[in-house]
Amino acid sequence: MAISFKIETHSVKPGVQIVEVLEDDKVIATIYPEEKGVKIVSAHIADIFEDKKPSAFPPIPSITVTFNPGPYTIVGGETVKLPNQ
Repeated sequence: MAISFKIETHSVKPGVQIVEVLEDDKVIATIYPEEKGVKIVSAHIADIFEDKKPSAFPPIPSITVTFNPGPYTIVGGETVKLPNQ
């Protein structure tokens, strides 16, 4: 699993940059600016952890987001994971 990032222009808001999160060159999430911070959007988010003991110095708060990429569909406005093929 190789995670990388790519900066792109927002498809709906011209002039706004987003960051695509890629795994093995496939988009699995996007990060974009919000009024109060940033938003991570993905149908593949598995878990979100607030790092209790930051590993950096100085100790700066951080979060870790893990992903579980796989096929999905939207049913009734909900994301439904499909079995891996």
